[in-house]
Amino acid sequence: MGPVILYQDGSTQSLSGAQGPFLCNWSGNMPTGMPCTPRQTKRPFEMSVSLMVTDPYLTTPFLHEAMWFYVITSFIVLWFTWRWLRNRQKVGNYRHRYVVITGCDSGFGNLLAKRLDVLGFHVFAGCFSQQGIDMLNKETSDNVKAIQLDVSKTESINKALANVKASLTENTGIWGLVNNAGIVGSPVPVEWLSREDYQETLAVNTFGMIEMCRVFLPLLLKANSRIINMSSIAGRIAIATAPYTISKYAVEGYSDVLR
Repeated sequence: MGPVILYQDGSTQSLSGAQGPFLCNWSGNMPTGMPCTPRQTKRPFEMSVSLMVTDPYLTTPFLHEAMWFYVITSFIVLWFTWRWLRNRQKVGNYRHRYVVITGCDSGFGNLLAKRLDVLGFHVFAGCFSQQGIDMLNKETSDNVKAIQLDVSKTESINKALANVKASLTENTGIWGLVNNAGIVGSPVPVEWLSREDYQETLAVNTFGMIEMCRVFLPLLLKANSRIINMSSIAGRIAIATAPYTISKYAVEGYSDVLR
C-alpha cells in the first residue's frame, strides 16, 4: 500500500509516485510544485496522518517522540522498583557479625556503638581516652568491647588490630569498619594557620582513616565486608575551617578510590 492522507470526512488521497512530504500547503500547490485538486486542499485529519502515512520522512519524528516517552517511563519504573527492592533488604544474623568503630568517646561513634549493641552486633569501639572507655563499658552490654585507639598513630592501630583478632574465632573477619574519628582543627582564618595545624587535622581525619583501612583490610576481606567513611558537607562545599574542609575533601576522594 502506498502512502495516503486521511481526511476528516473519511475520504483518502493516494500519494503514490509523489515526492514527500506529500502535504499540500494552503496556497494550492504541492511542496514539489505539483498542482493540488480541490479535494487535496481539504484539511486532512492530522492525527490520522501520522498513523497512516507510510513514508519514513513523515513517520520518523513521531516514532522518535514515542521512543523517548517509553525510555523515560521505563527509567522511572526501574528506579522506583530498585528503591523498593533496596528498602526490602535487611541484614540478618546480627549476633555473628563484628563491627569496628573509631571515635566512640562521644558523638556519632558513641551512638552507633550503643545502637548496634541493642541490635545484637559485636562491636569493637575505639576510644581515644580512658574516660571514654569506662563510660562506654558502663552503658553497653558485653557485646561491646571498648579499646584504646588513636588513629593518628600506626602503633595504636596495630595494637587495636591485635585486640580484635584475639576476640575473633579462627577464619572470622569483621563485617564492617566505620571510620568516624575526626577533629575540627583550628577555627581561625587561613592566614593564621601553620603547617602543623593542617598536619594535626589531616593526621586524624584523613591519614588515620586511610591507615585503618589498610591495617584492617585482611579482616574485612574475610567477611564480604563494607567500609563506612564518615565525611561531611564540608567535603563538598568549603563551609568549615580550612584544615577540616581539606581533610574531608580528601575523605571523599579516598572513598571514591575504594569504590
